[in-house]
Amino acid sequence: MFETSEGPARFRIRIISIAPWLFLIAGLQATAVDCRASIFTNLQTIWPFAVTNGTGFPDAAVVGGSDRMLYGTTFGISDHGGVFKVGRDGSHFQVLHLFATSEGYNPAAPLIEATNGVLYGTTTADLTNRAGTIFKISKDGGGFAVLHYFTSGTNDGSHPFSALLQASDGRLYGTAPFGGAVGDGVVFRMDLSGSNFIVLHSFTGNDGDSPEAALIEGTNGALYGTTLDGGTNQNGTIFRIDKNGGNFAVIHYFTGGLNDGFAPFAKLFKGFYFNVSATTESGGLYNGVNTGGVAFSLDYSGSNYMVLHNFGSTGDGSSPMSDIVRGPDGLLYSTTYGGNGDTVSGTAYGMNADGSGYSLLVSFASTNGANPNPLVVGSDGTLYGTCQLSGPGGNGTVFKLSPPLDVLAAPINLGNGWRVSGHGAVNLSYTLLYTTNISKPSSNWTVLGTVNADSAGNWHYDDLTNTPRRFYETSYP
Repeated sequence: MFETSEGPARFRIRIISIAPWLFLIAGLQATAVDCRASIFTNLQTIWPFAVTNGTGFPDAAVVGGSDRMLYGTTFGISDHGGVFKVGRDGSHFQVLHLFATSEGYNPAAPLIEATNGVLYGTTTADLTNRAGTIFKISKDGGGFAVLHYFTSGTNDGSHPFSALLQASDGRLYGTAPFGGAVGDGVVFRMDLSGSNFIVLHSFTGNDGDSPEAALIEGTNGALYGTTLDGGTNQNGTIFRIDKNGGNFAVIHYFTGGLNDGFAPFAKLFKGFYFNVSATTESGGLYNGVNTGGVAFSLDYSGSNYMVLHNFGSTGDGSSPMSDIVRGPDGLLYSTTYGGNGDTVSGTAYGMNADGSGYSLLVSFASTNGANPNPLVVGSDGTLYGTCQLSGPGGNGTVFKLSPPLDVLAAPINLGNGWRVSGHGAVNLSYTLLYTTNISKPSSNWTVLGTVNADSAGNWHYDDLTNTPRRFYETSYP
């Protein structure tokens, strides 16, 4: 049972032992929200990139495939980058493709899995036109093909840093920060086959400059995105555009300063109430050298703009360059590239949709990775991510953040008591409690002791009180 009405969040799964029957009761009860974001604190490195891995330095988030594997790209340094896959537990790592310069190189955007089951992505550069590519690849590593070579021309873009979007019409949409009519970037569209490539909008500076984030499709069918620069204040914009290129409009001009952000790197996030949220790398109350940034929200029309959080205070993260995602508990989660005070290698954080309940989940260090990319939510409710640098292998990491959930097994009757066992987060300590009356509130349950999960996450406890009826649960913290 998930309780949040008072004190820190607790995860509980109860085993009721009533001889000779056993009943398992498990549930999720969300009451007062308050500070639930503090639950995803169990950081595990599931893959450390190293020189011997074949490639490294991931510059983008992973994506969860329909086969439950994680897929991603590496920017590469000694090589030209690659495409990899890895299991959610770190098993079955495989480099699916290493880029040759003629195919494009240094991919900096996440992959997407389209409705045809094929992975699509972009590279920032190539040897042919030196402007980047769009490619596809199957999940087994076969079928690699370059679908489009960017040219930097007036009817094309160049150097894409963002992921593609497959919209509701089945086509692929994206942005490129350079190229177009005056060189300030474009919004483009093409078919899954790579045919019918078309520029939907060329930015001119006044309406934005350098779109580096992926697009989203609103519930109204329009596309929304951001530009890193340009606009009235030269601090970036938020825009909307129809899928046919019509009805382009800037719905927000960033102003910077104490009450707004500027330089939005992250894509927008669709909220609950026809609003969008995102982050800016800079601006806000604590803006300064390598500090600052805000999280914000606004309506699809551009109205009701609100700063949700100002980054960069002492002990907080700073430079939030990553996309926001909604966790399985309905809260918002993301990462910051750096930090101010307690951390310099980035953080992961969570907060409520209105910005309340903000809390840091982890602060990254060189031992567990540095400079995290965006998080993604797996179908198992776990948050997965990558770090660009450091980690055990020195070349970045794939990691996961999971709640310290402990699952209890059915108690075993020892004759003179019960053996209670469970499986939780590795090397984590839980409190084991019991009661003989399940109607009692949790605060009145009796503490049996502390149980310590081993390196595999397993533990057991022998309750040698010979009683036919006891109710057990664990809590954390």
